Amino acid sequence: MERQGGDAHLLARIVVAAISLIAYFTYTKIGSGPVTGHFGGSGYIVENKKYRYDYAVSGGSSFGGVLIATGRQQGMSQGGVTAAVHYFDESSASEFVRTQKPGHCSAEFFNAHAQLKLLIPATLEVQKQLAALKFDDHNDTSSWRRFTLKGYCVSRANSVTIDGKPAIAPFNMFDNCTTMVATGVAVQPQPLPQFARR
Repeated sequence: MERQGGDAHLLARIVVAAISLIAYFTYTKIGSGPVTGHFGGSGYIVENKKYRYDYAVSGGSSFGGVLIATGRQQGMSQGGVTAAVHYFDESSASEFVRTQKPGHCSAEFFNAHAQLKLLIPATLEVQKQLAALKFDDHNDTSSWRRFTLKGYCVSRANSVTIDGKPAIAPFNMFDNCTTMVATGVAVQPQPLPQFARR
């Protein structure tokens, strides 16, 4: 009898803990509210009820290359960044064709040549486009696609506010246009024959 009472007490504690977790995450999601972003002067502001990032941005720029991998990011808790793209520029893509076997990208080559962009979507449409990009395995060279990206380089955070209090953004987010406010992205649907297995 004592064993059954102990099991019932343990089950009750688990149920209470589960309800507490559900309530916490529901409140956190609702309490943070919808994300809004807008350009103002030479900056871009992205915010919700919990976070506010006021970024300095440079003039518009565009670039392209070979998209080799993407990743989902944490959104507002990571400065409004919702996606990361890893890519080769034209020089690195050409070197890959000259020196590597299609079907596999070694960690050594990837680490030496892959470039990274952290992307803050400027519009809901761009956010949907970025969310649809799913290139998880950089080793699958047949999945690589040519792409172009338009946007504005983020040069610094003028201010960061979390729960109404000043905070600091990581400085390395802004080196060499690592973080961009993305205004457009286009990815070719067809594979690139030079990277397909032969």
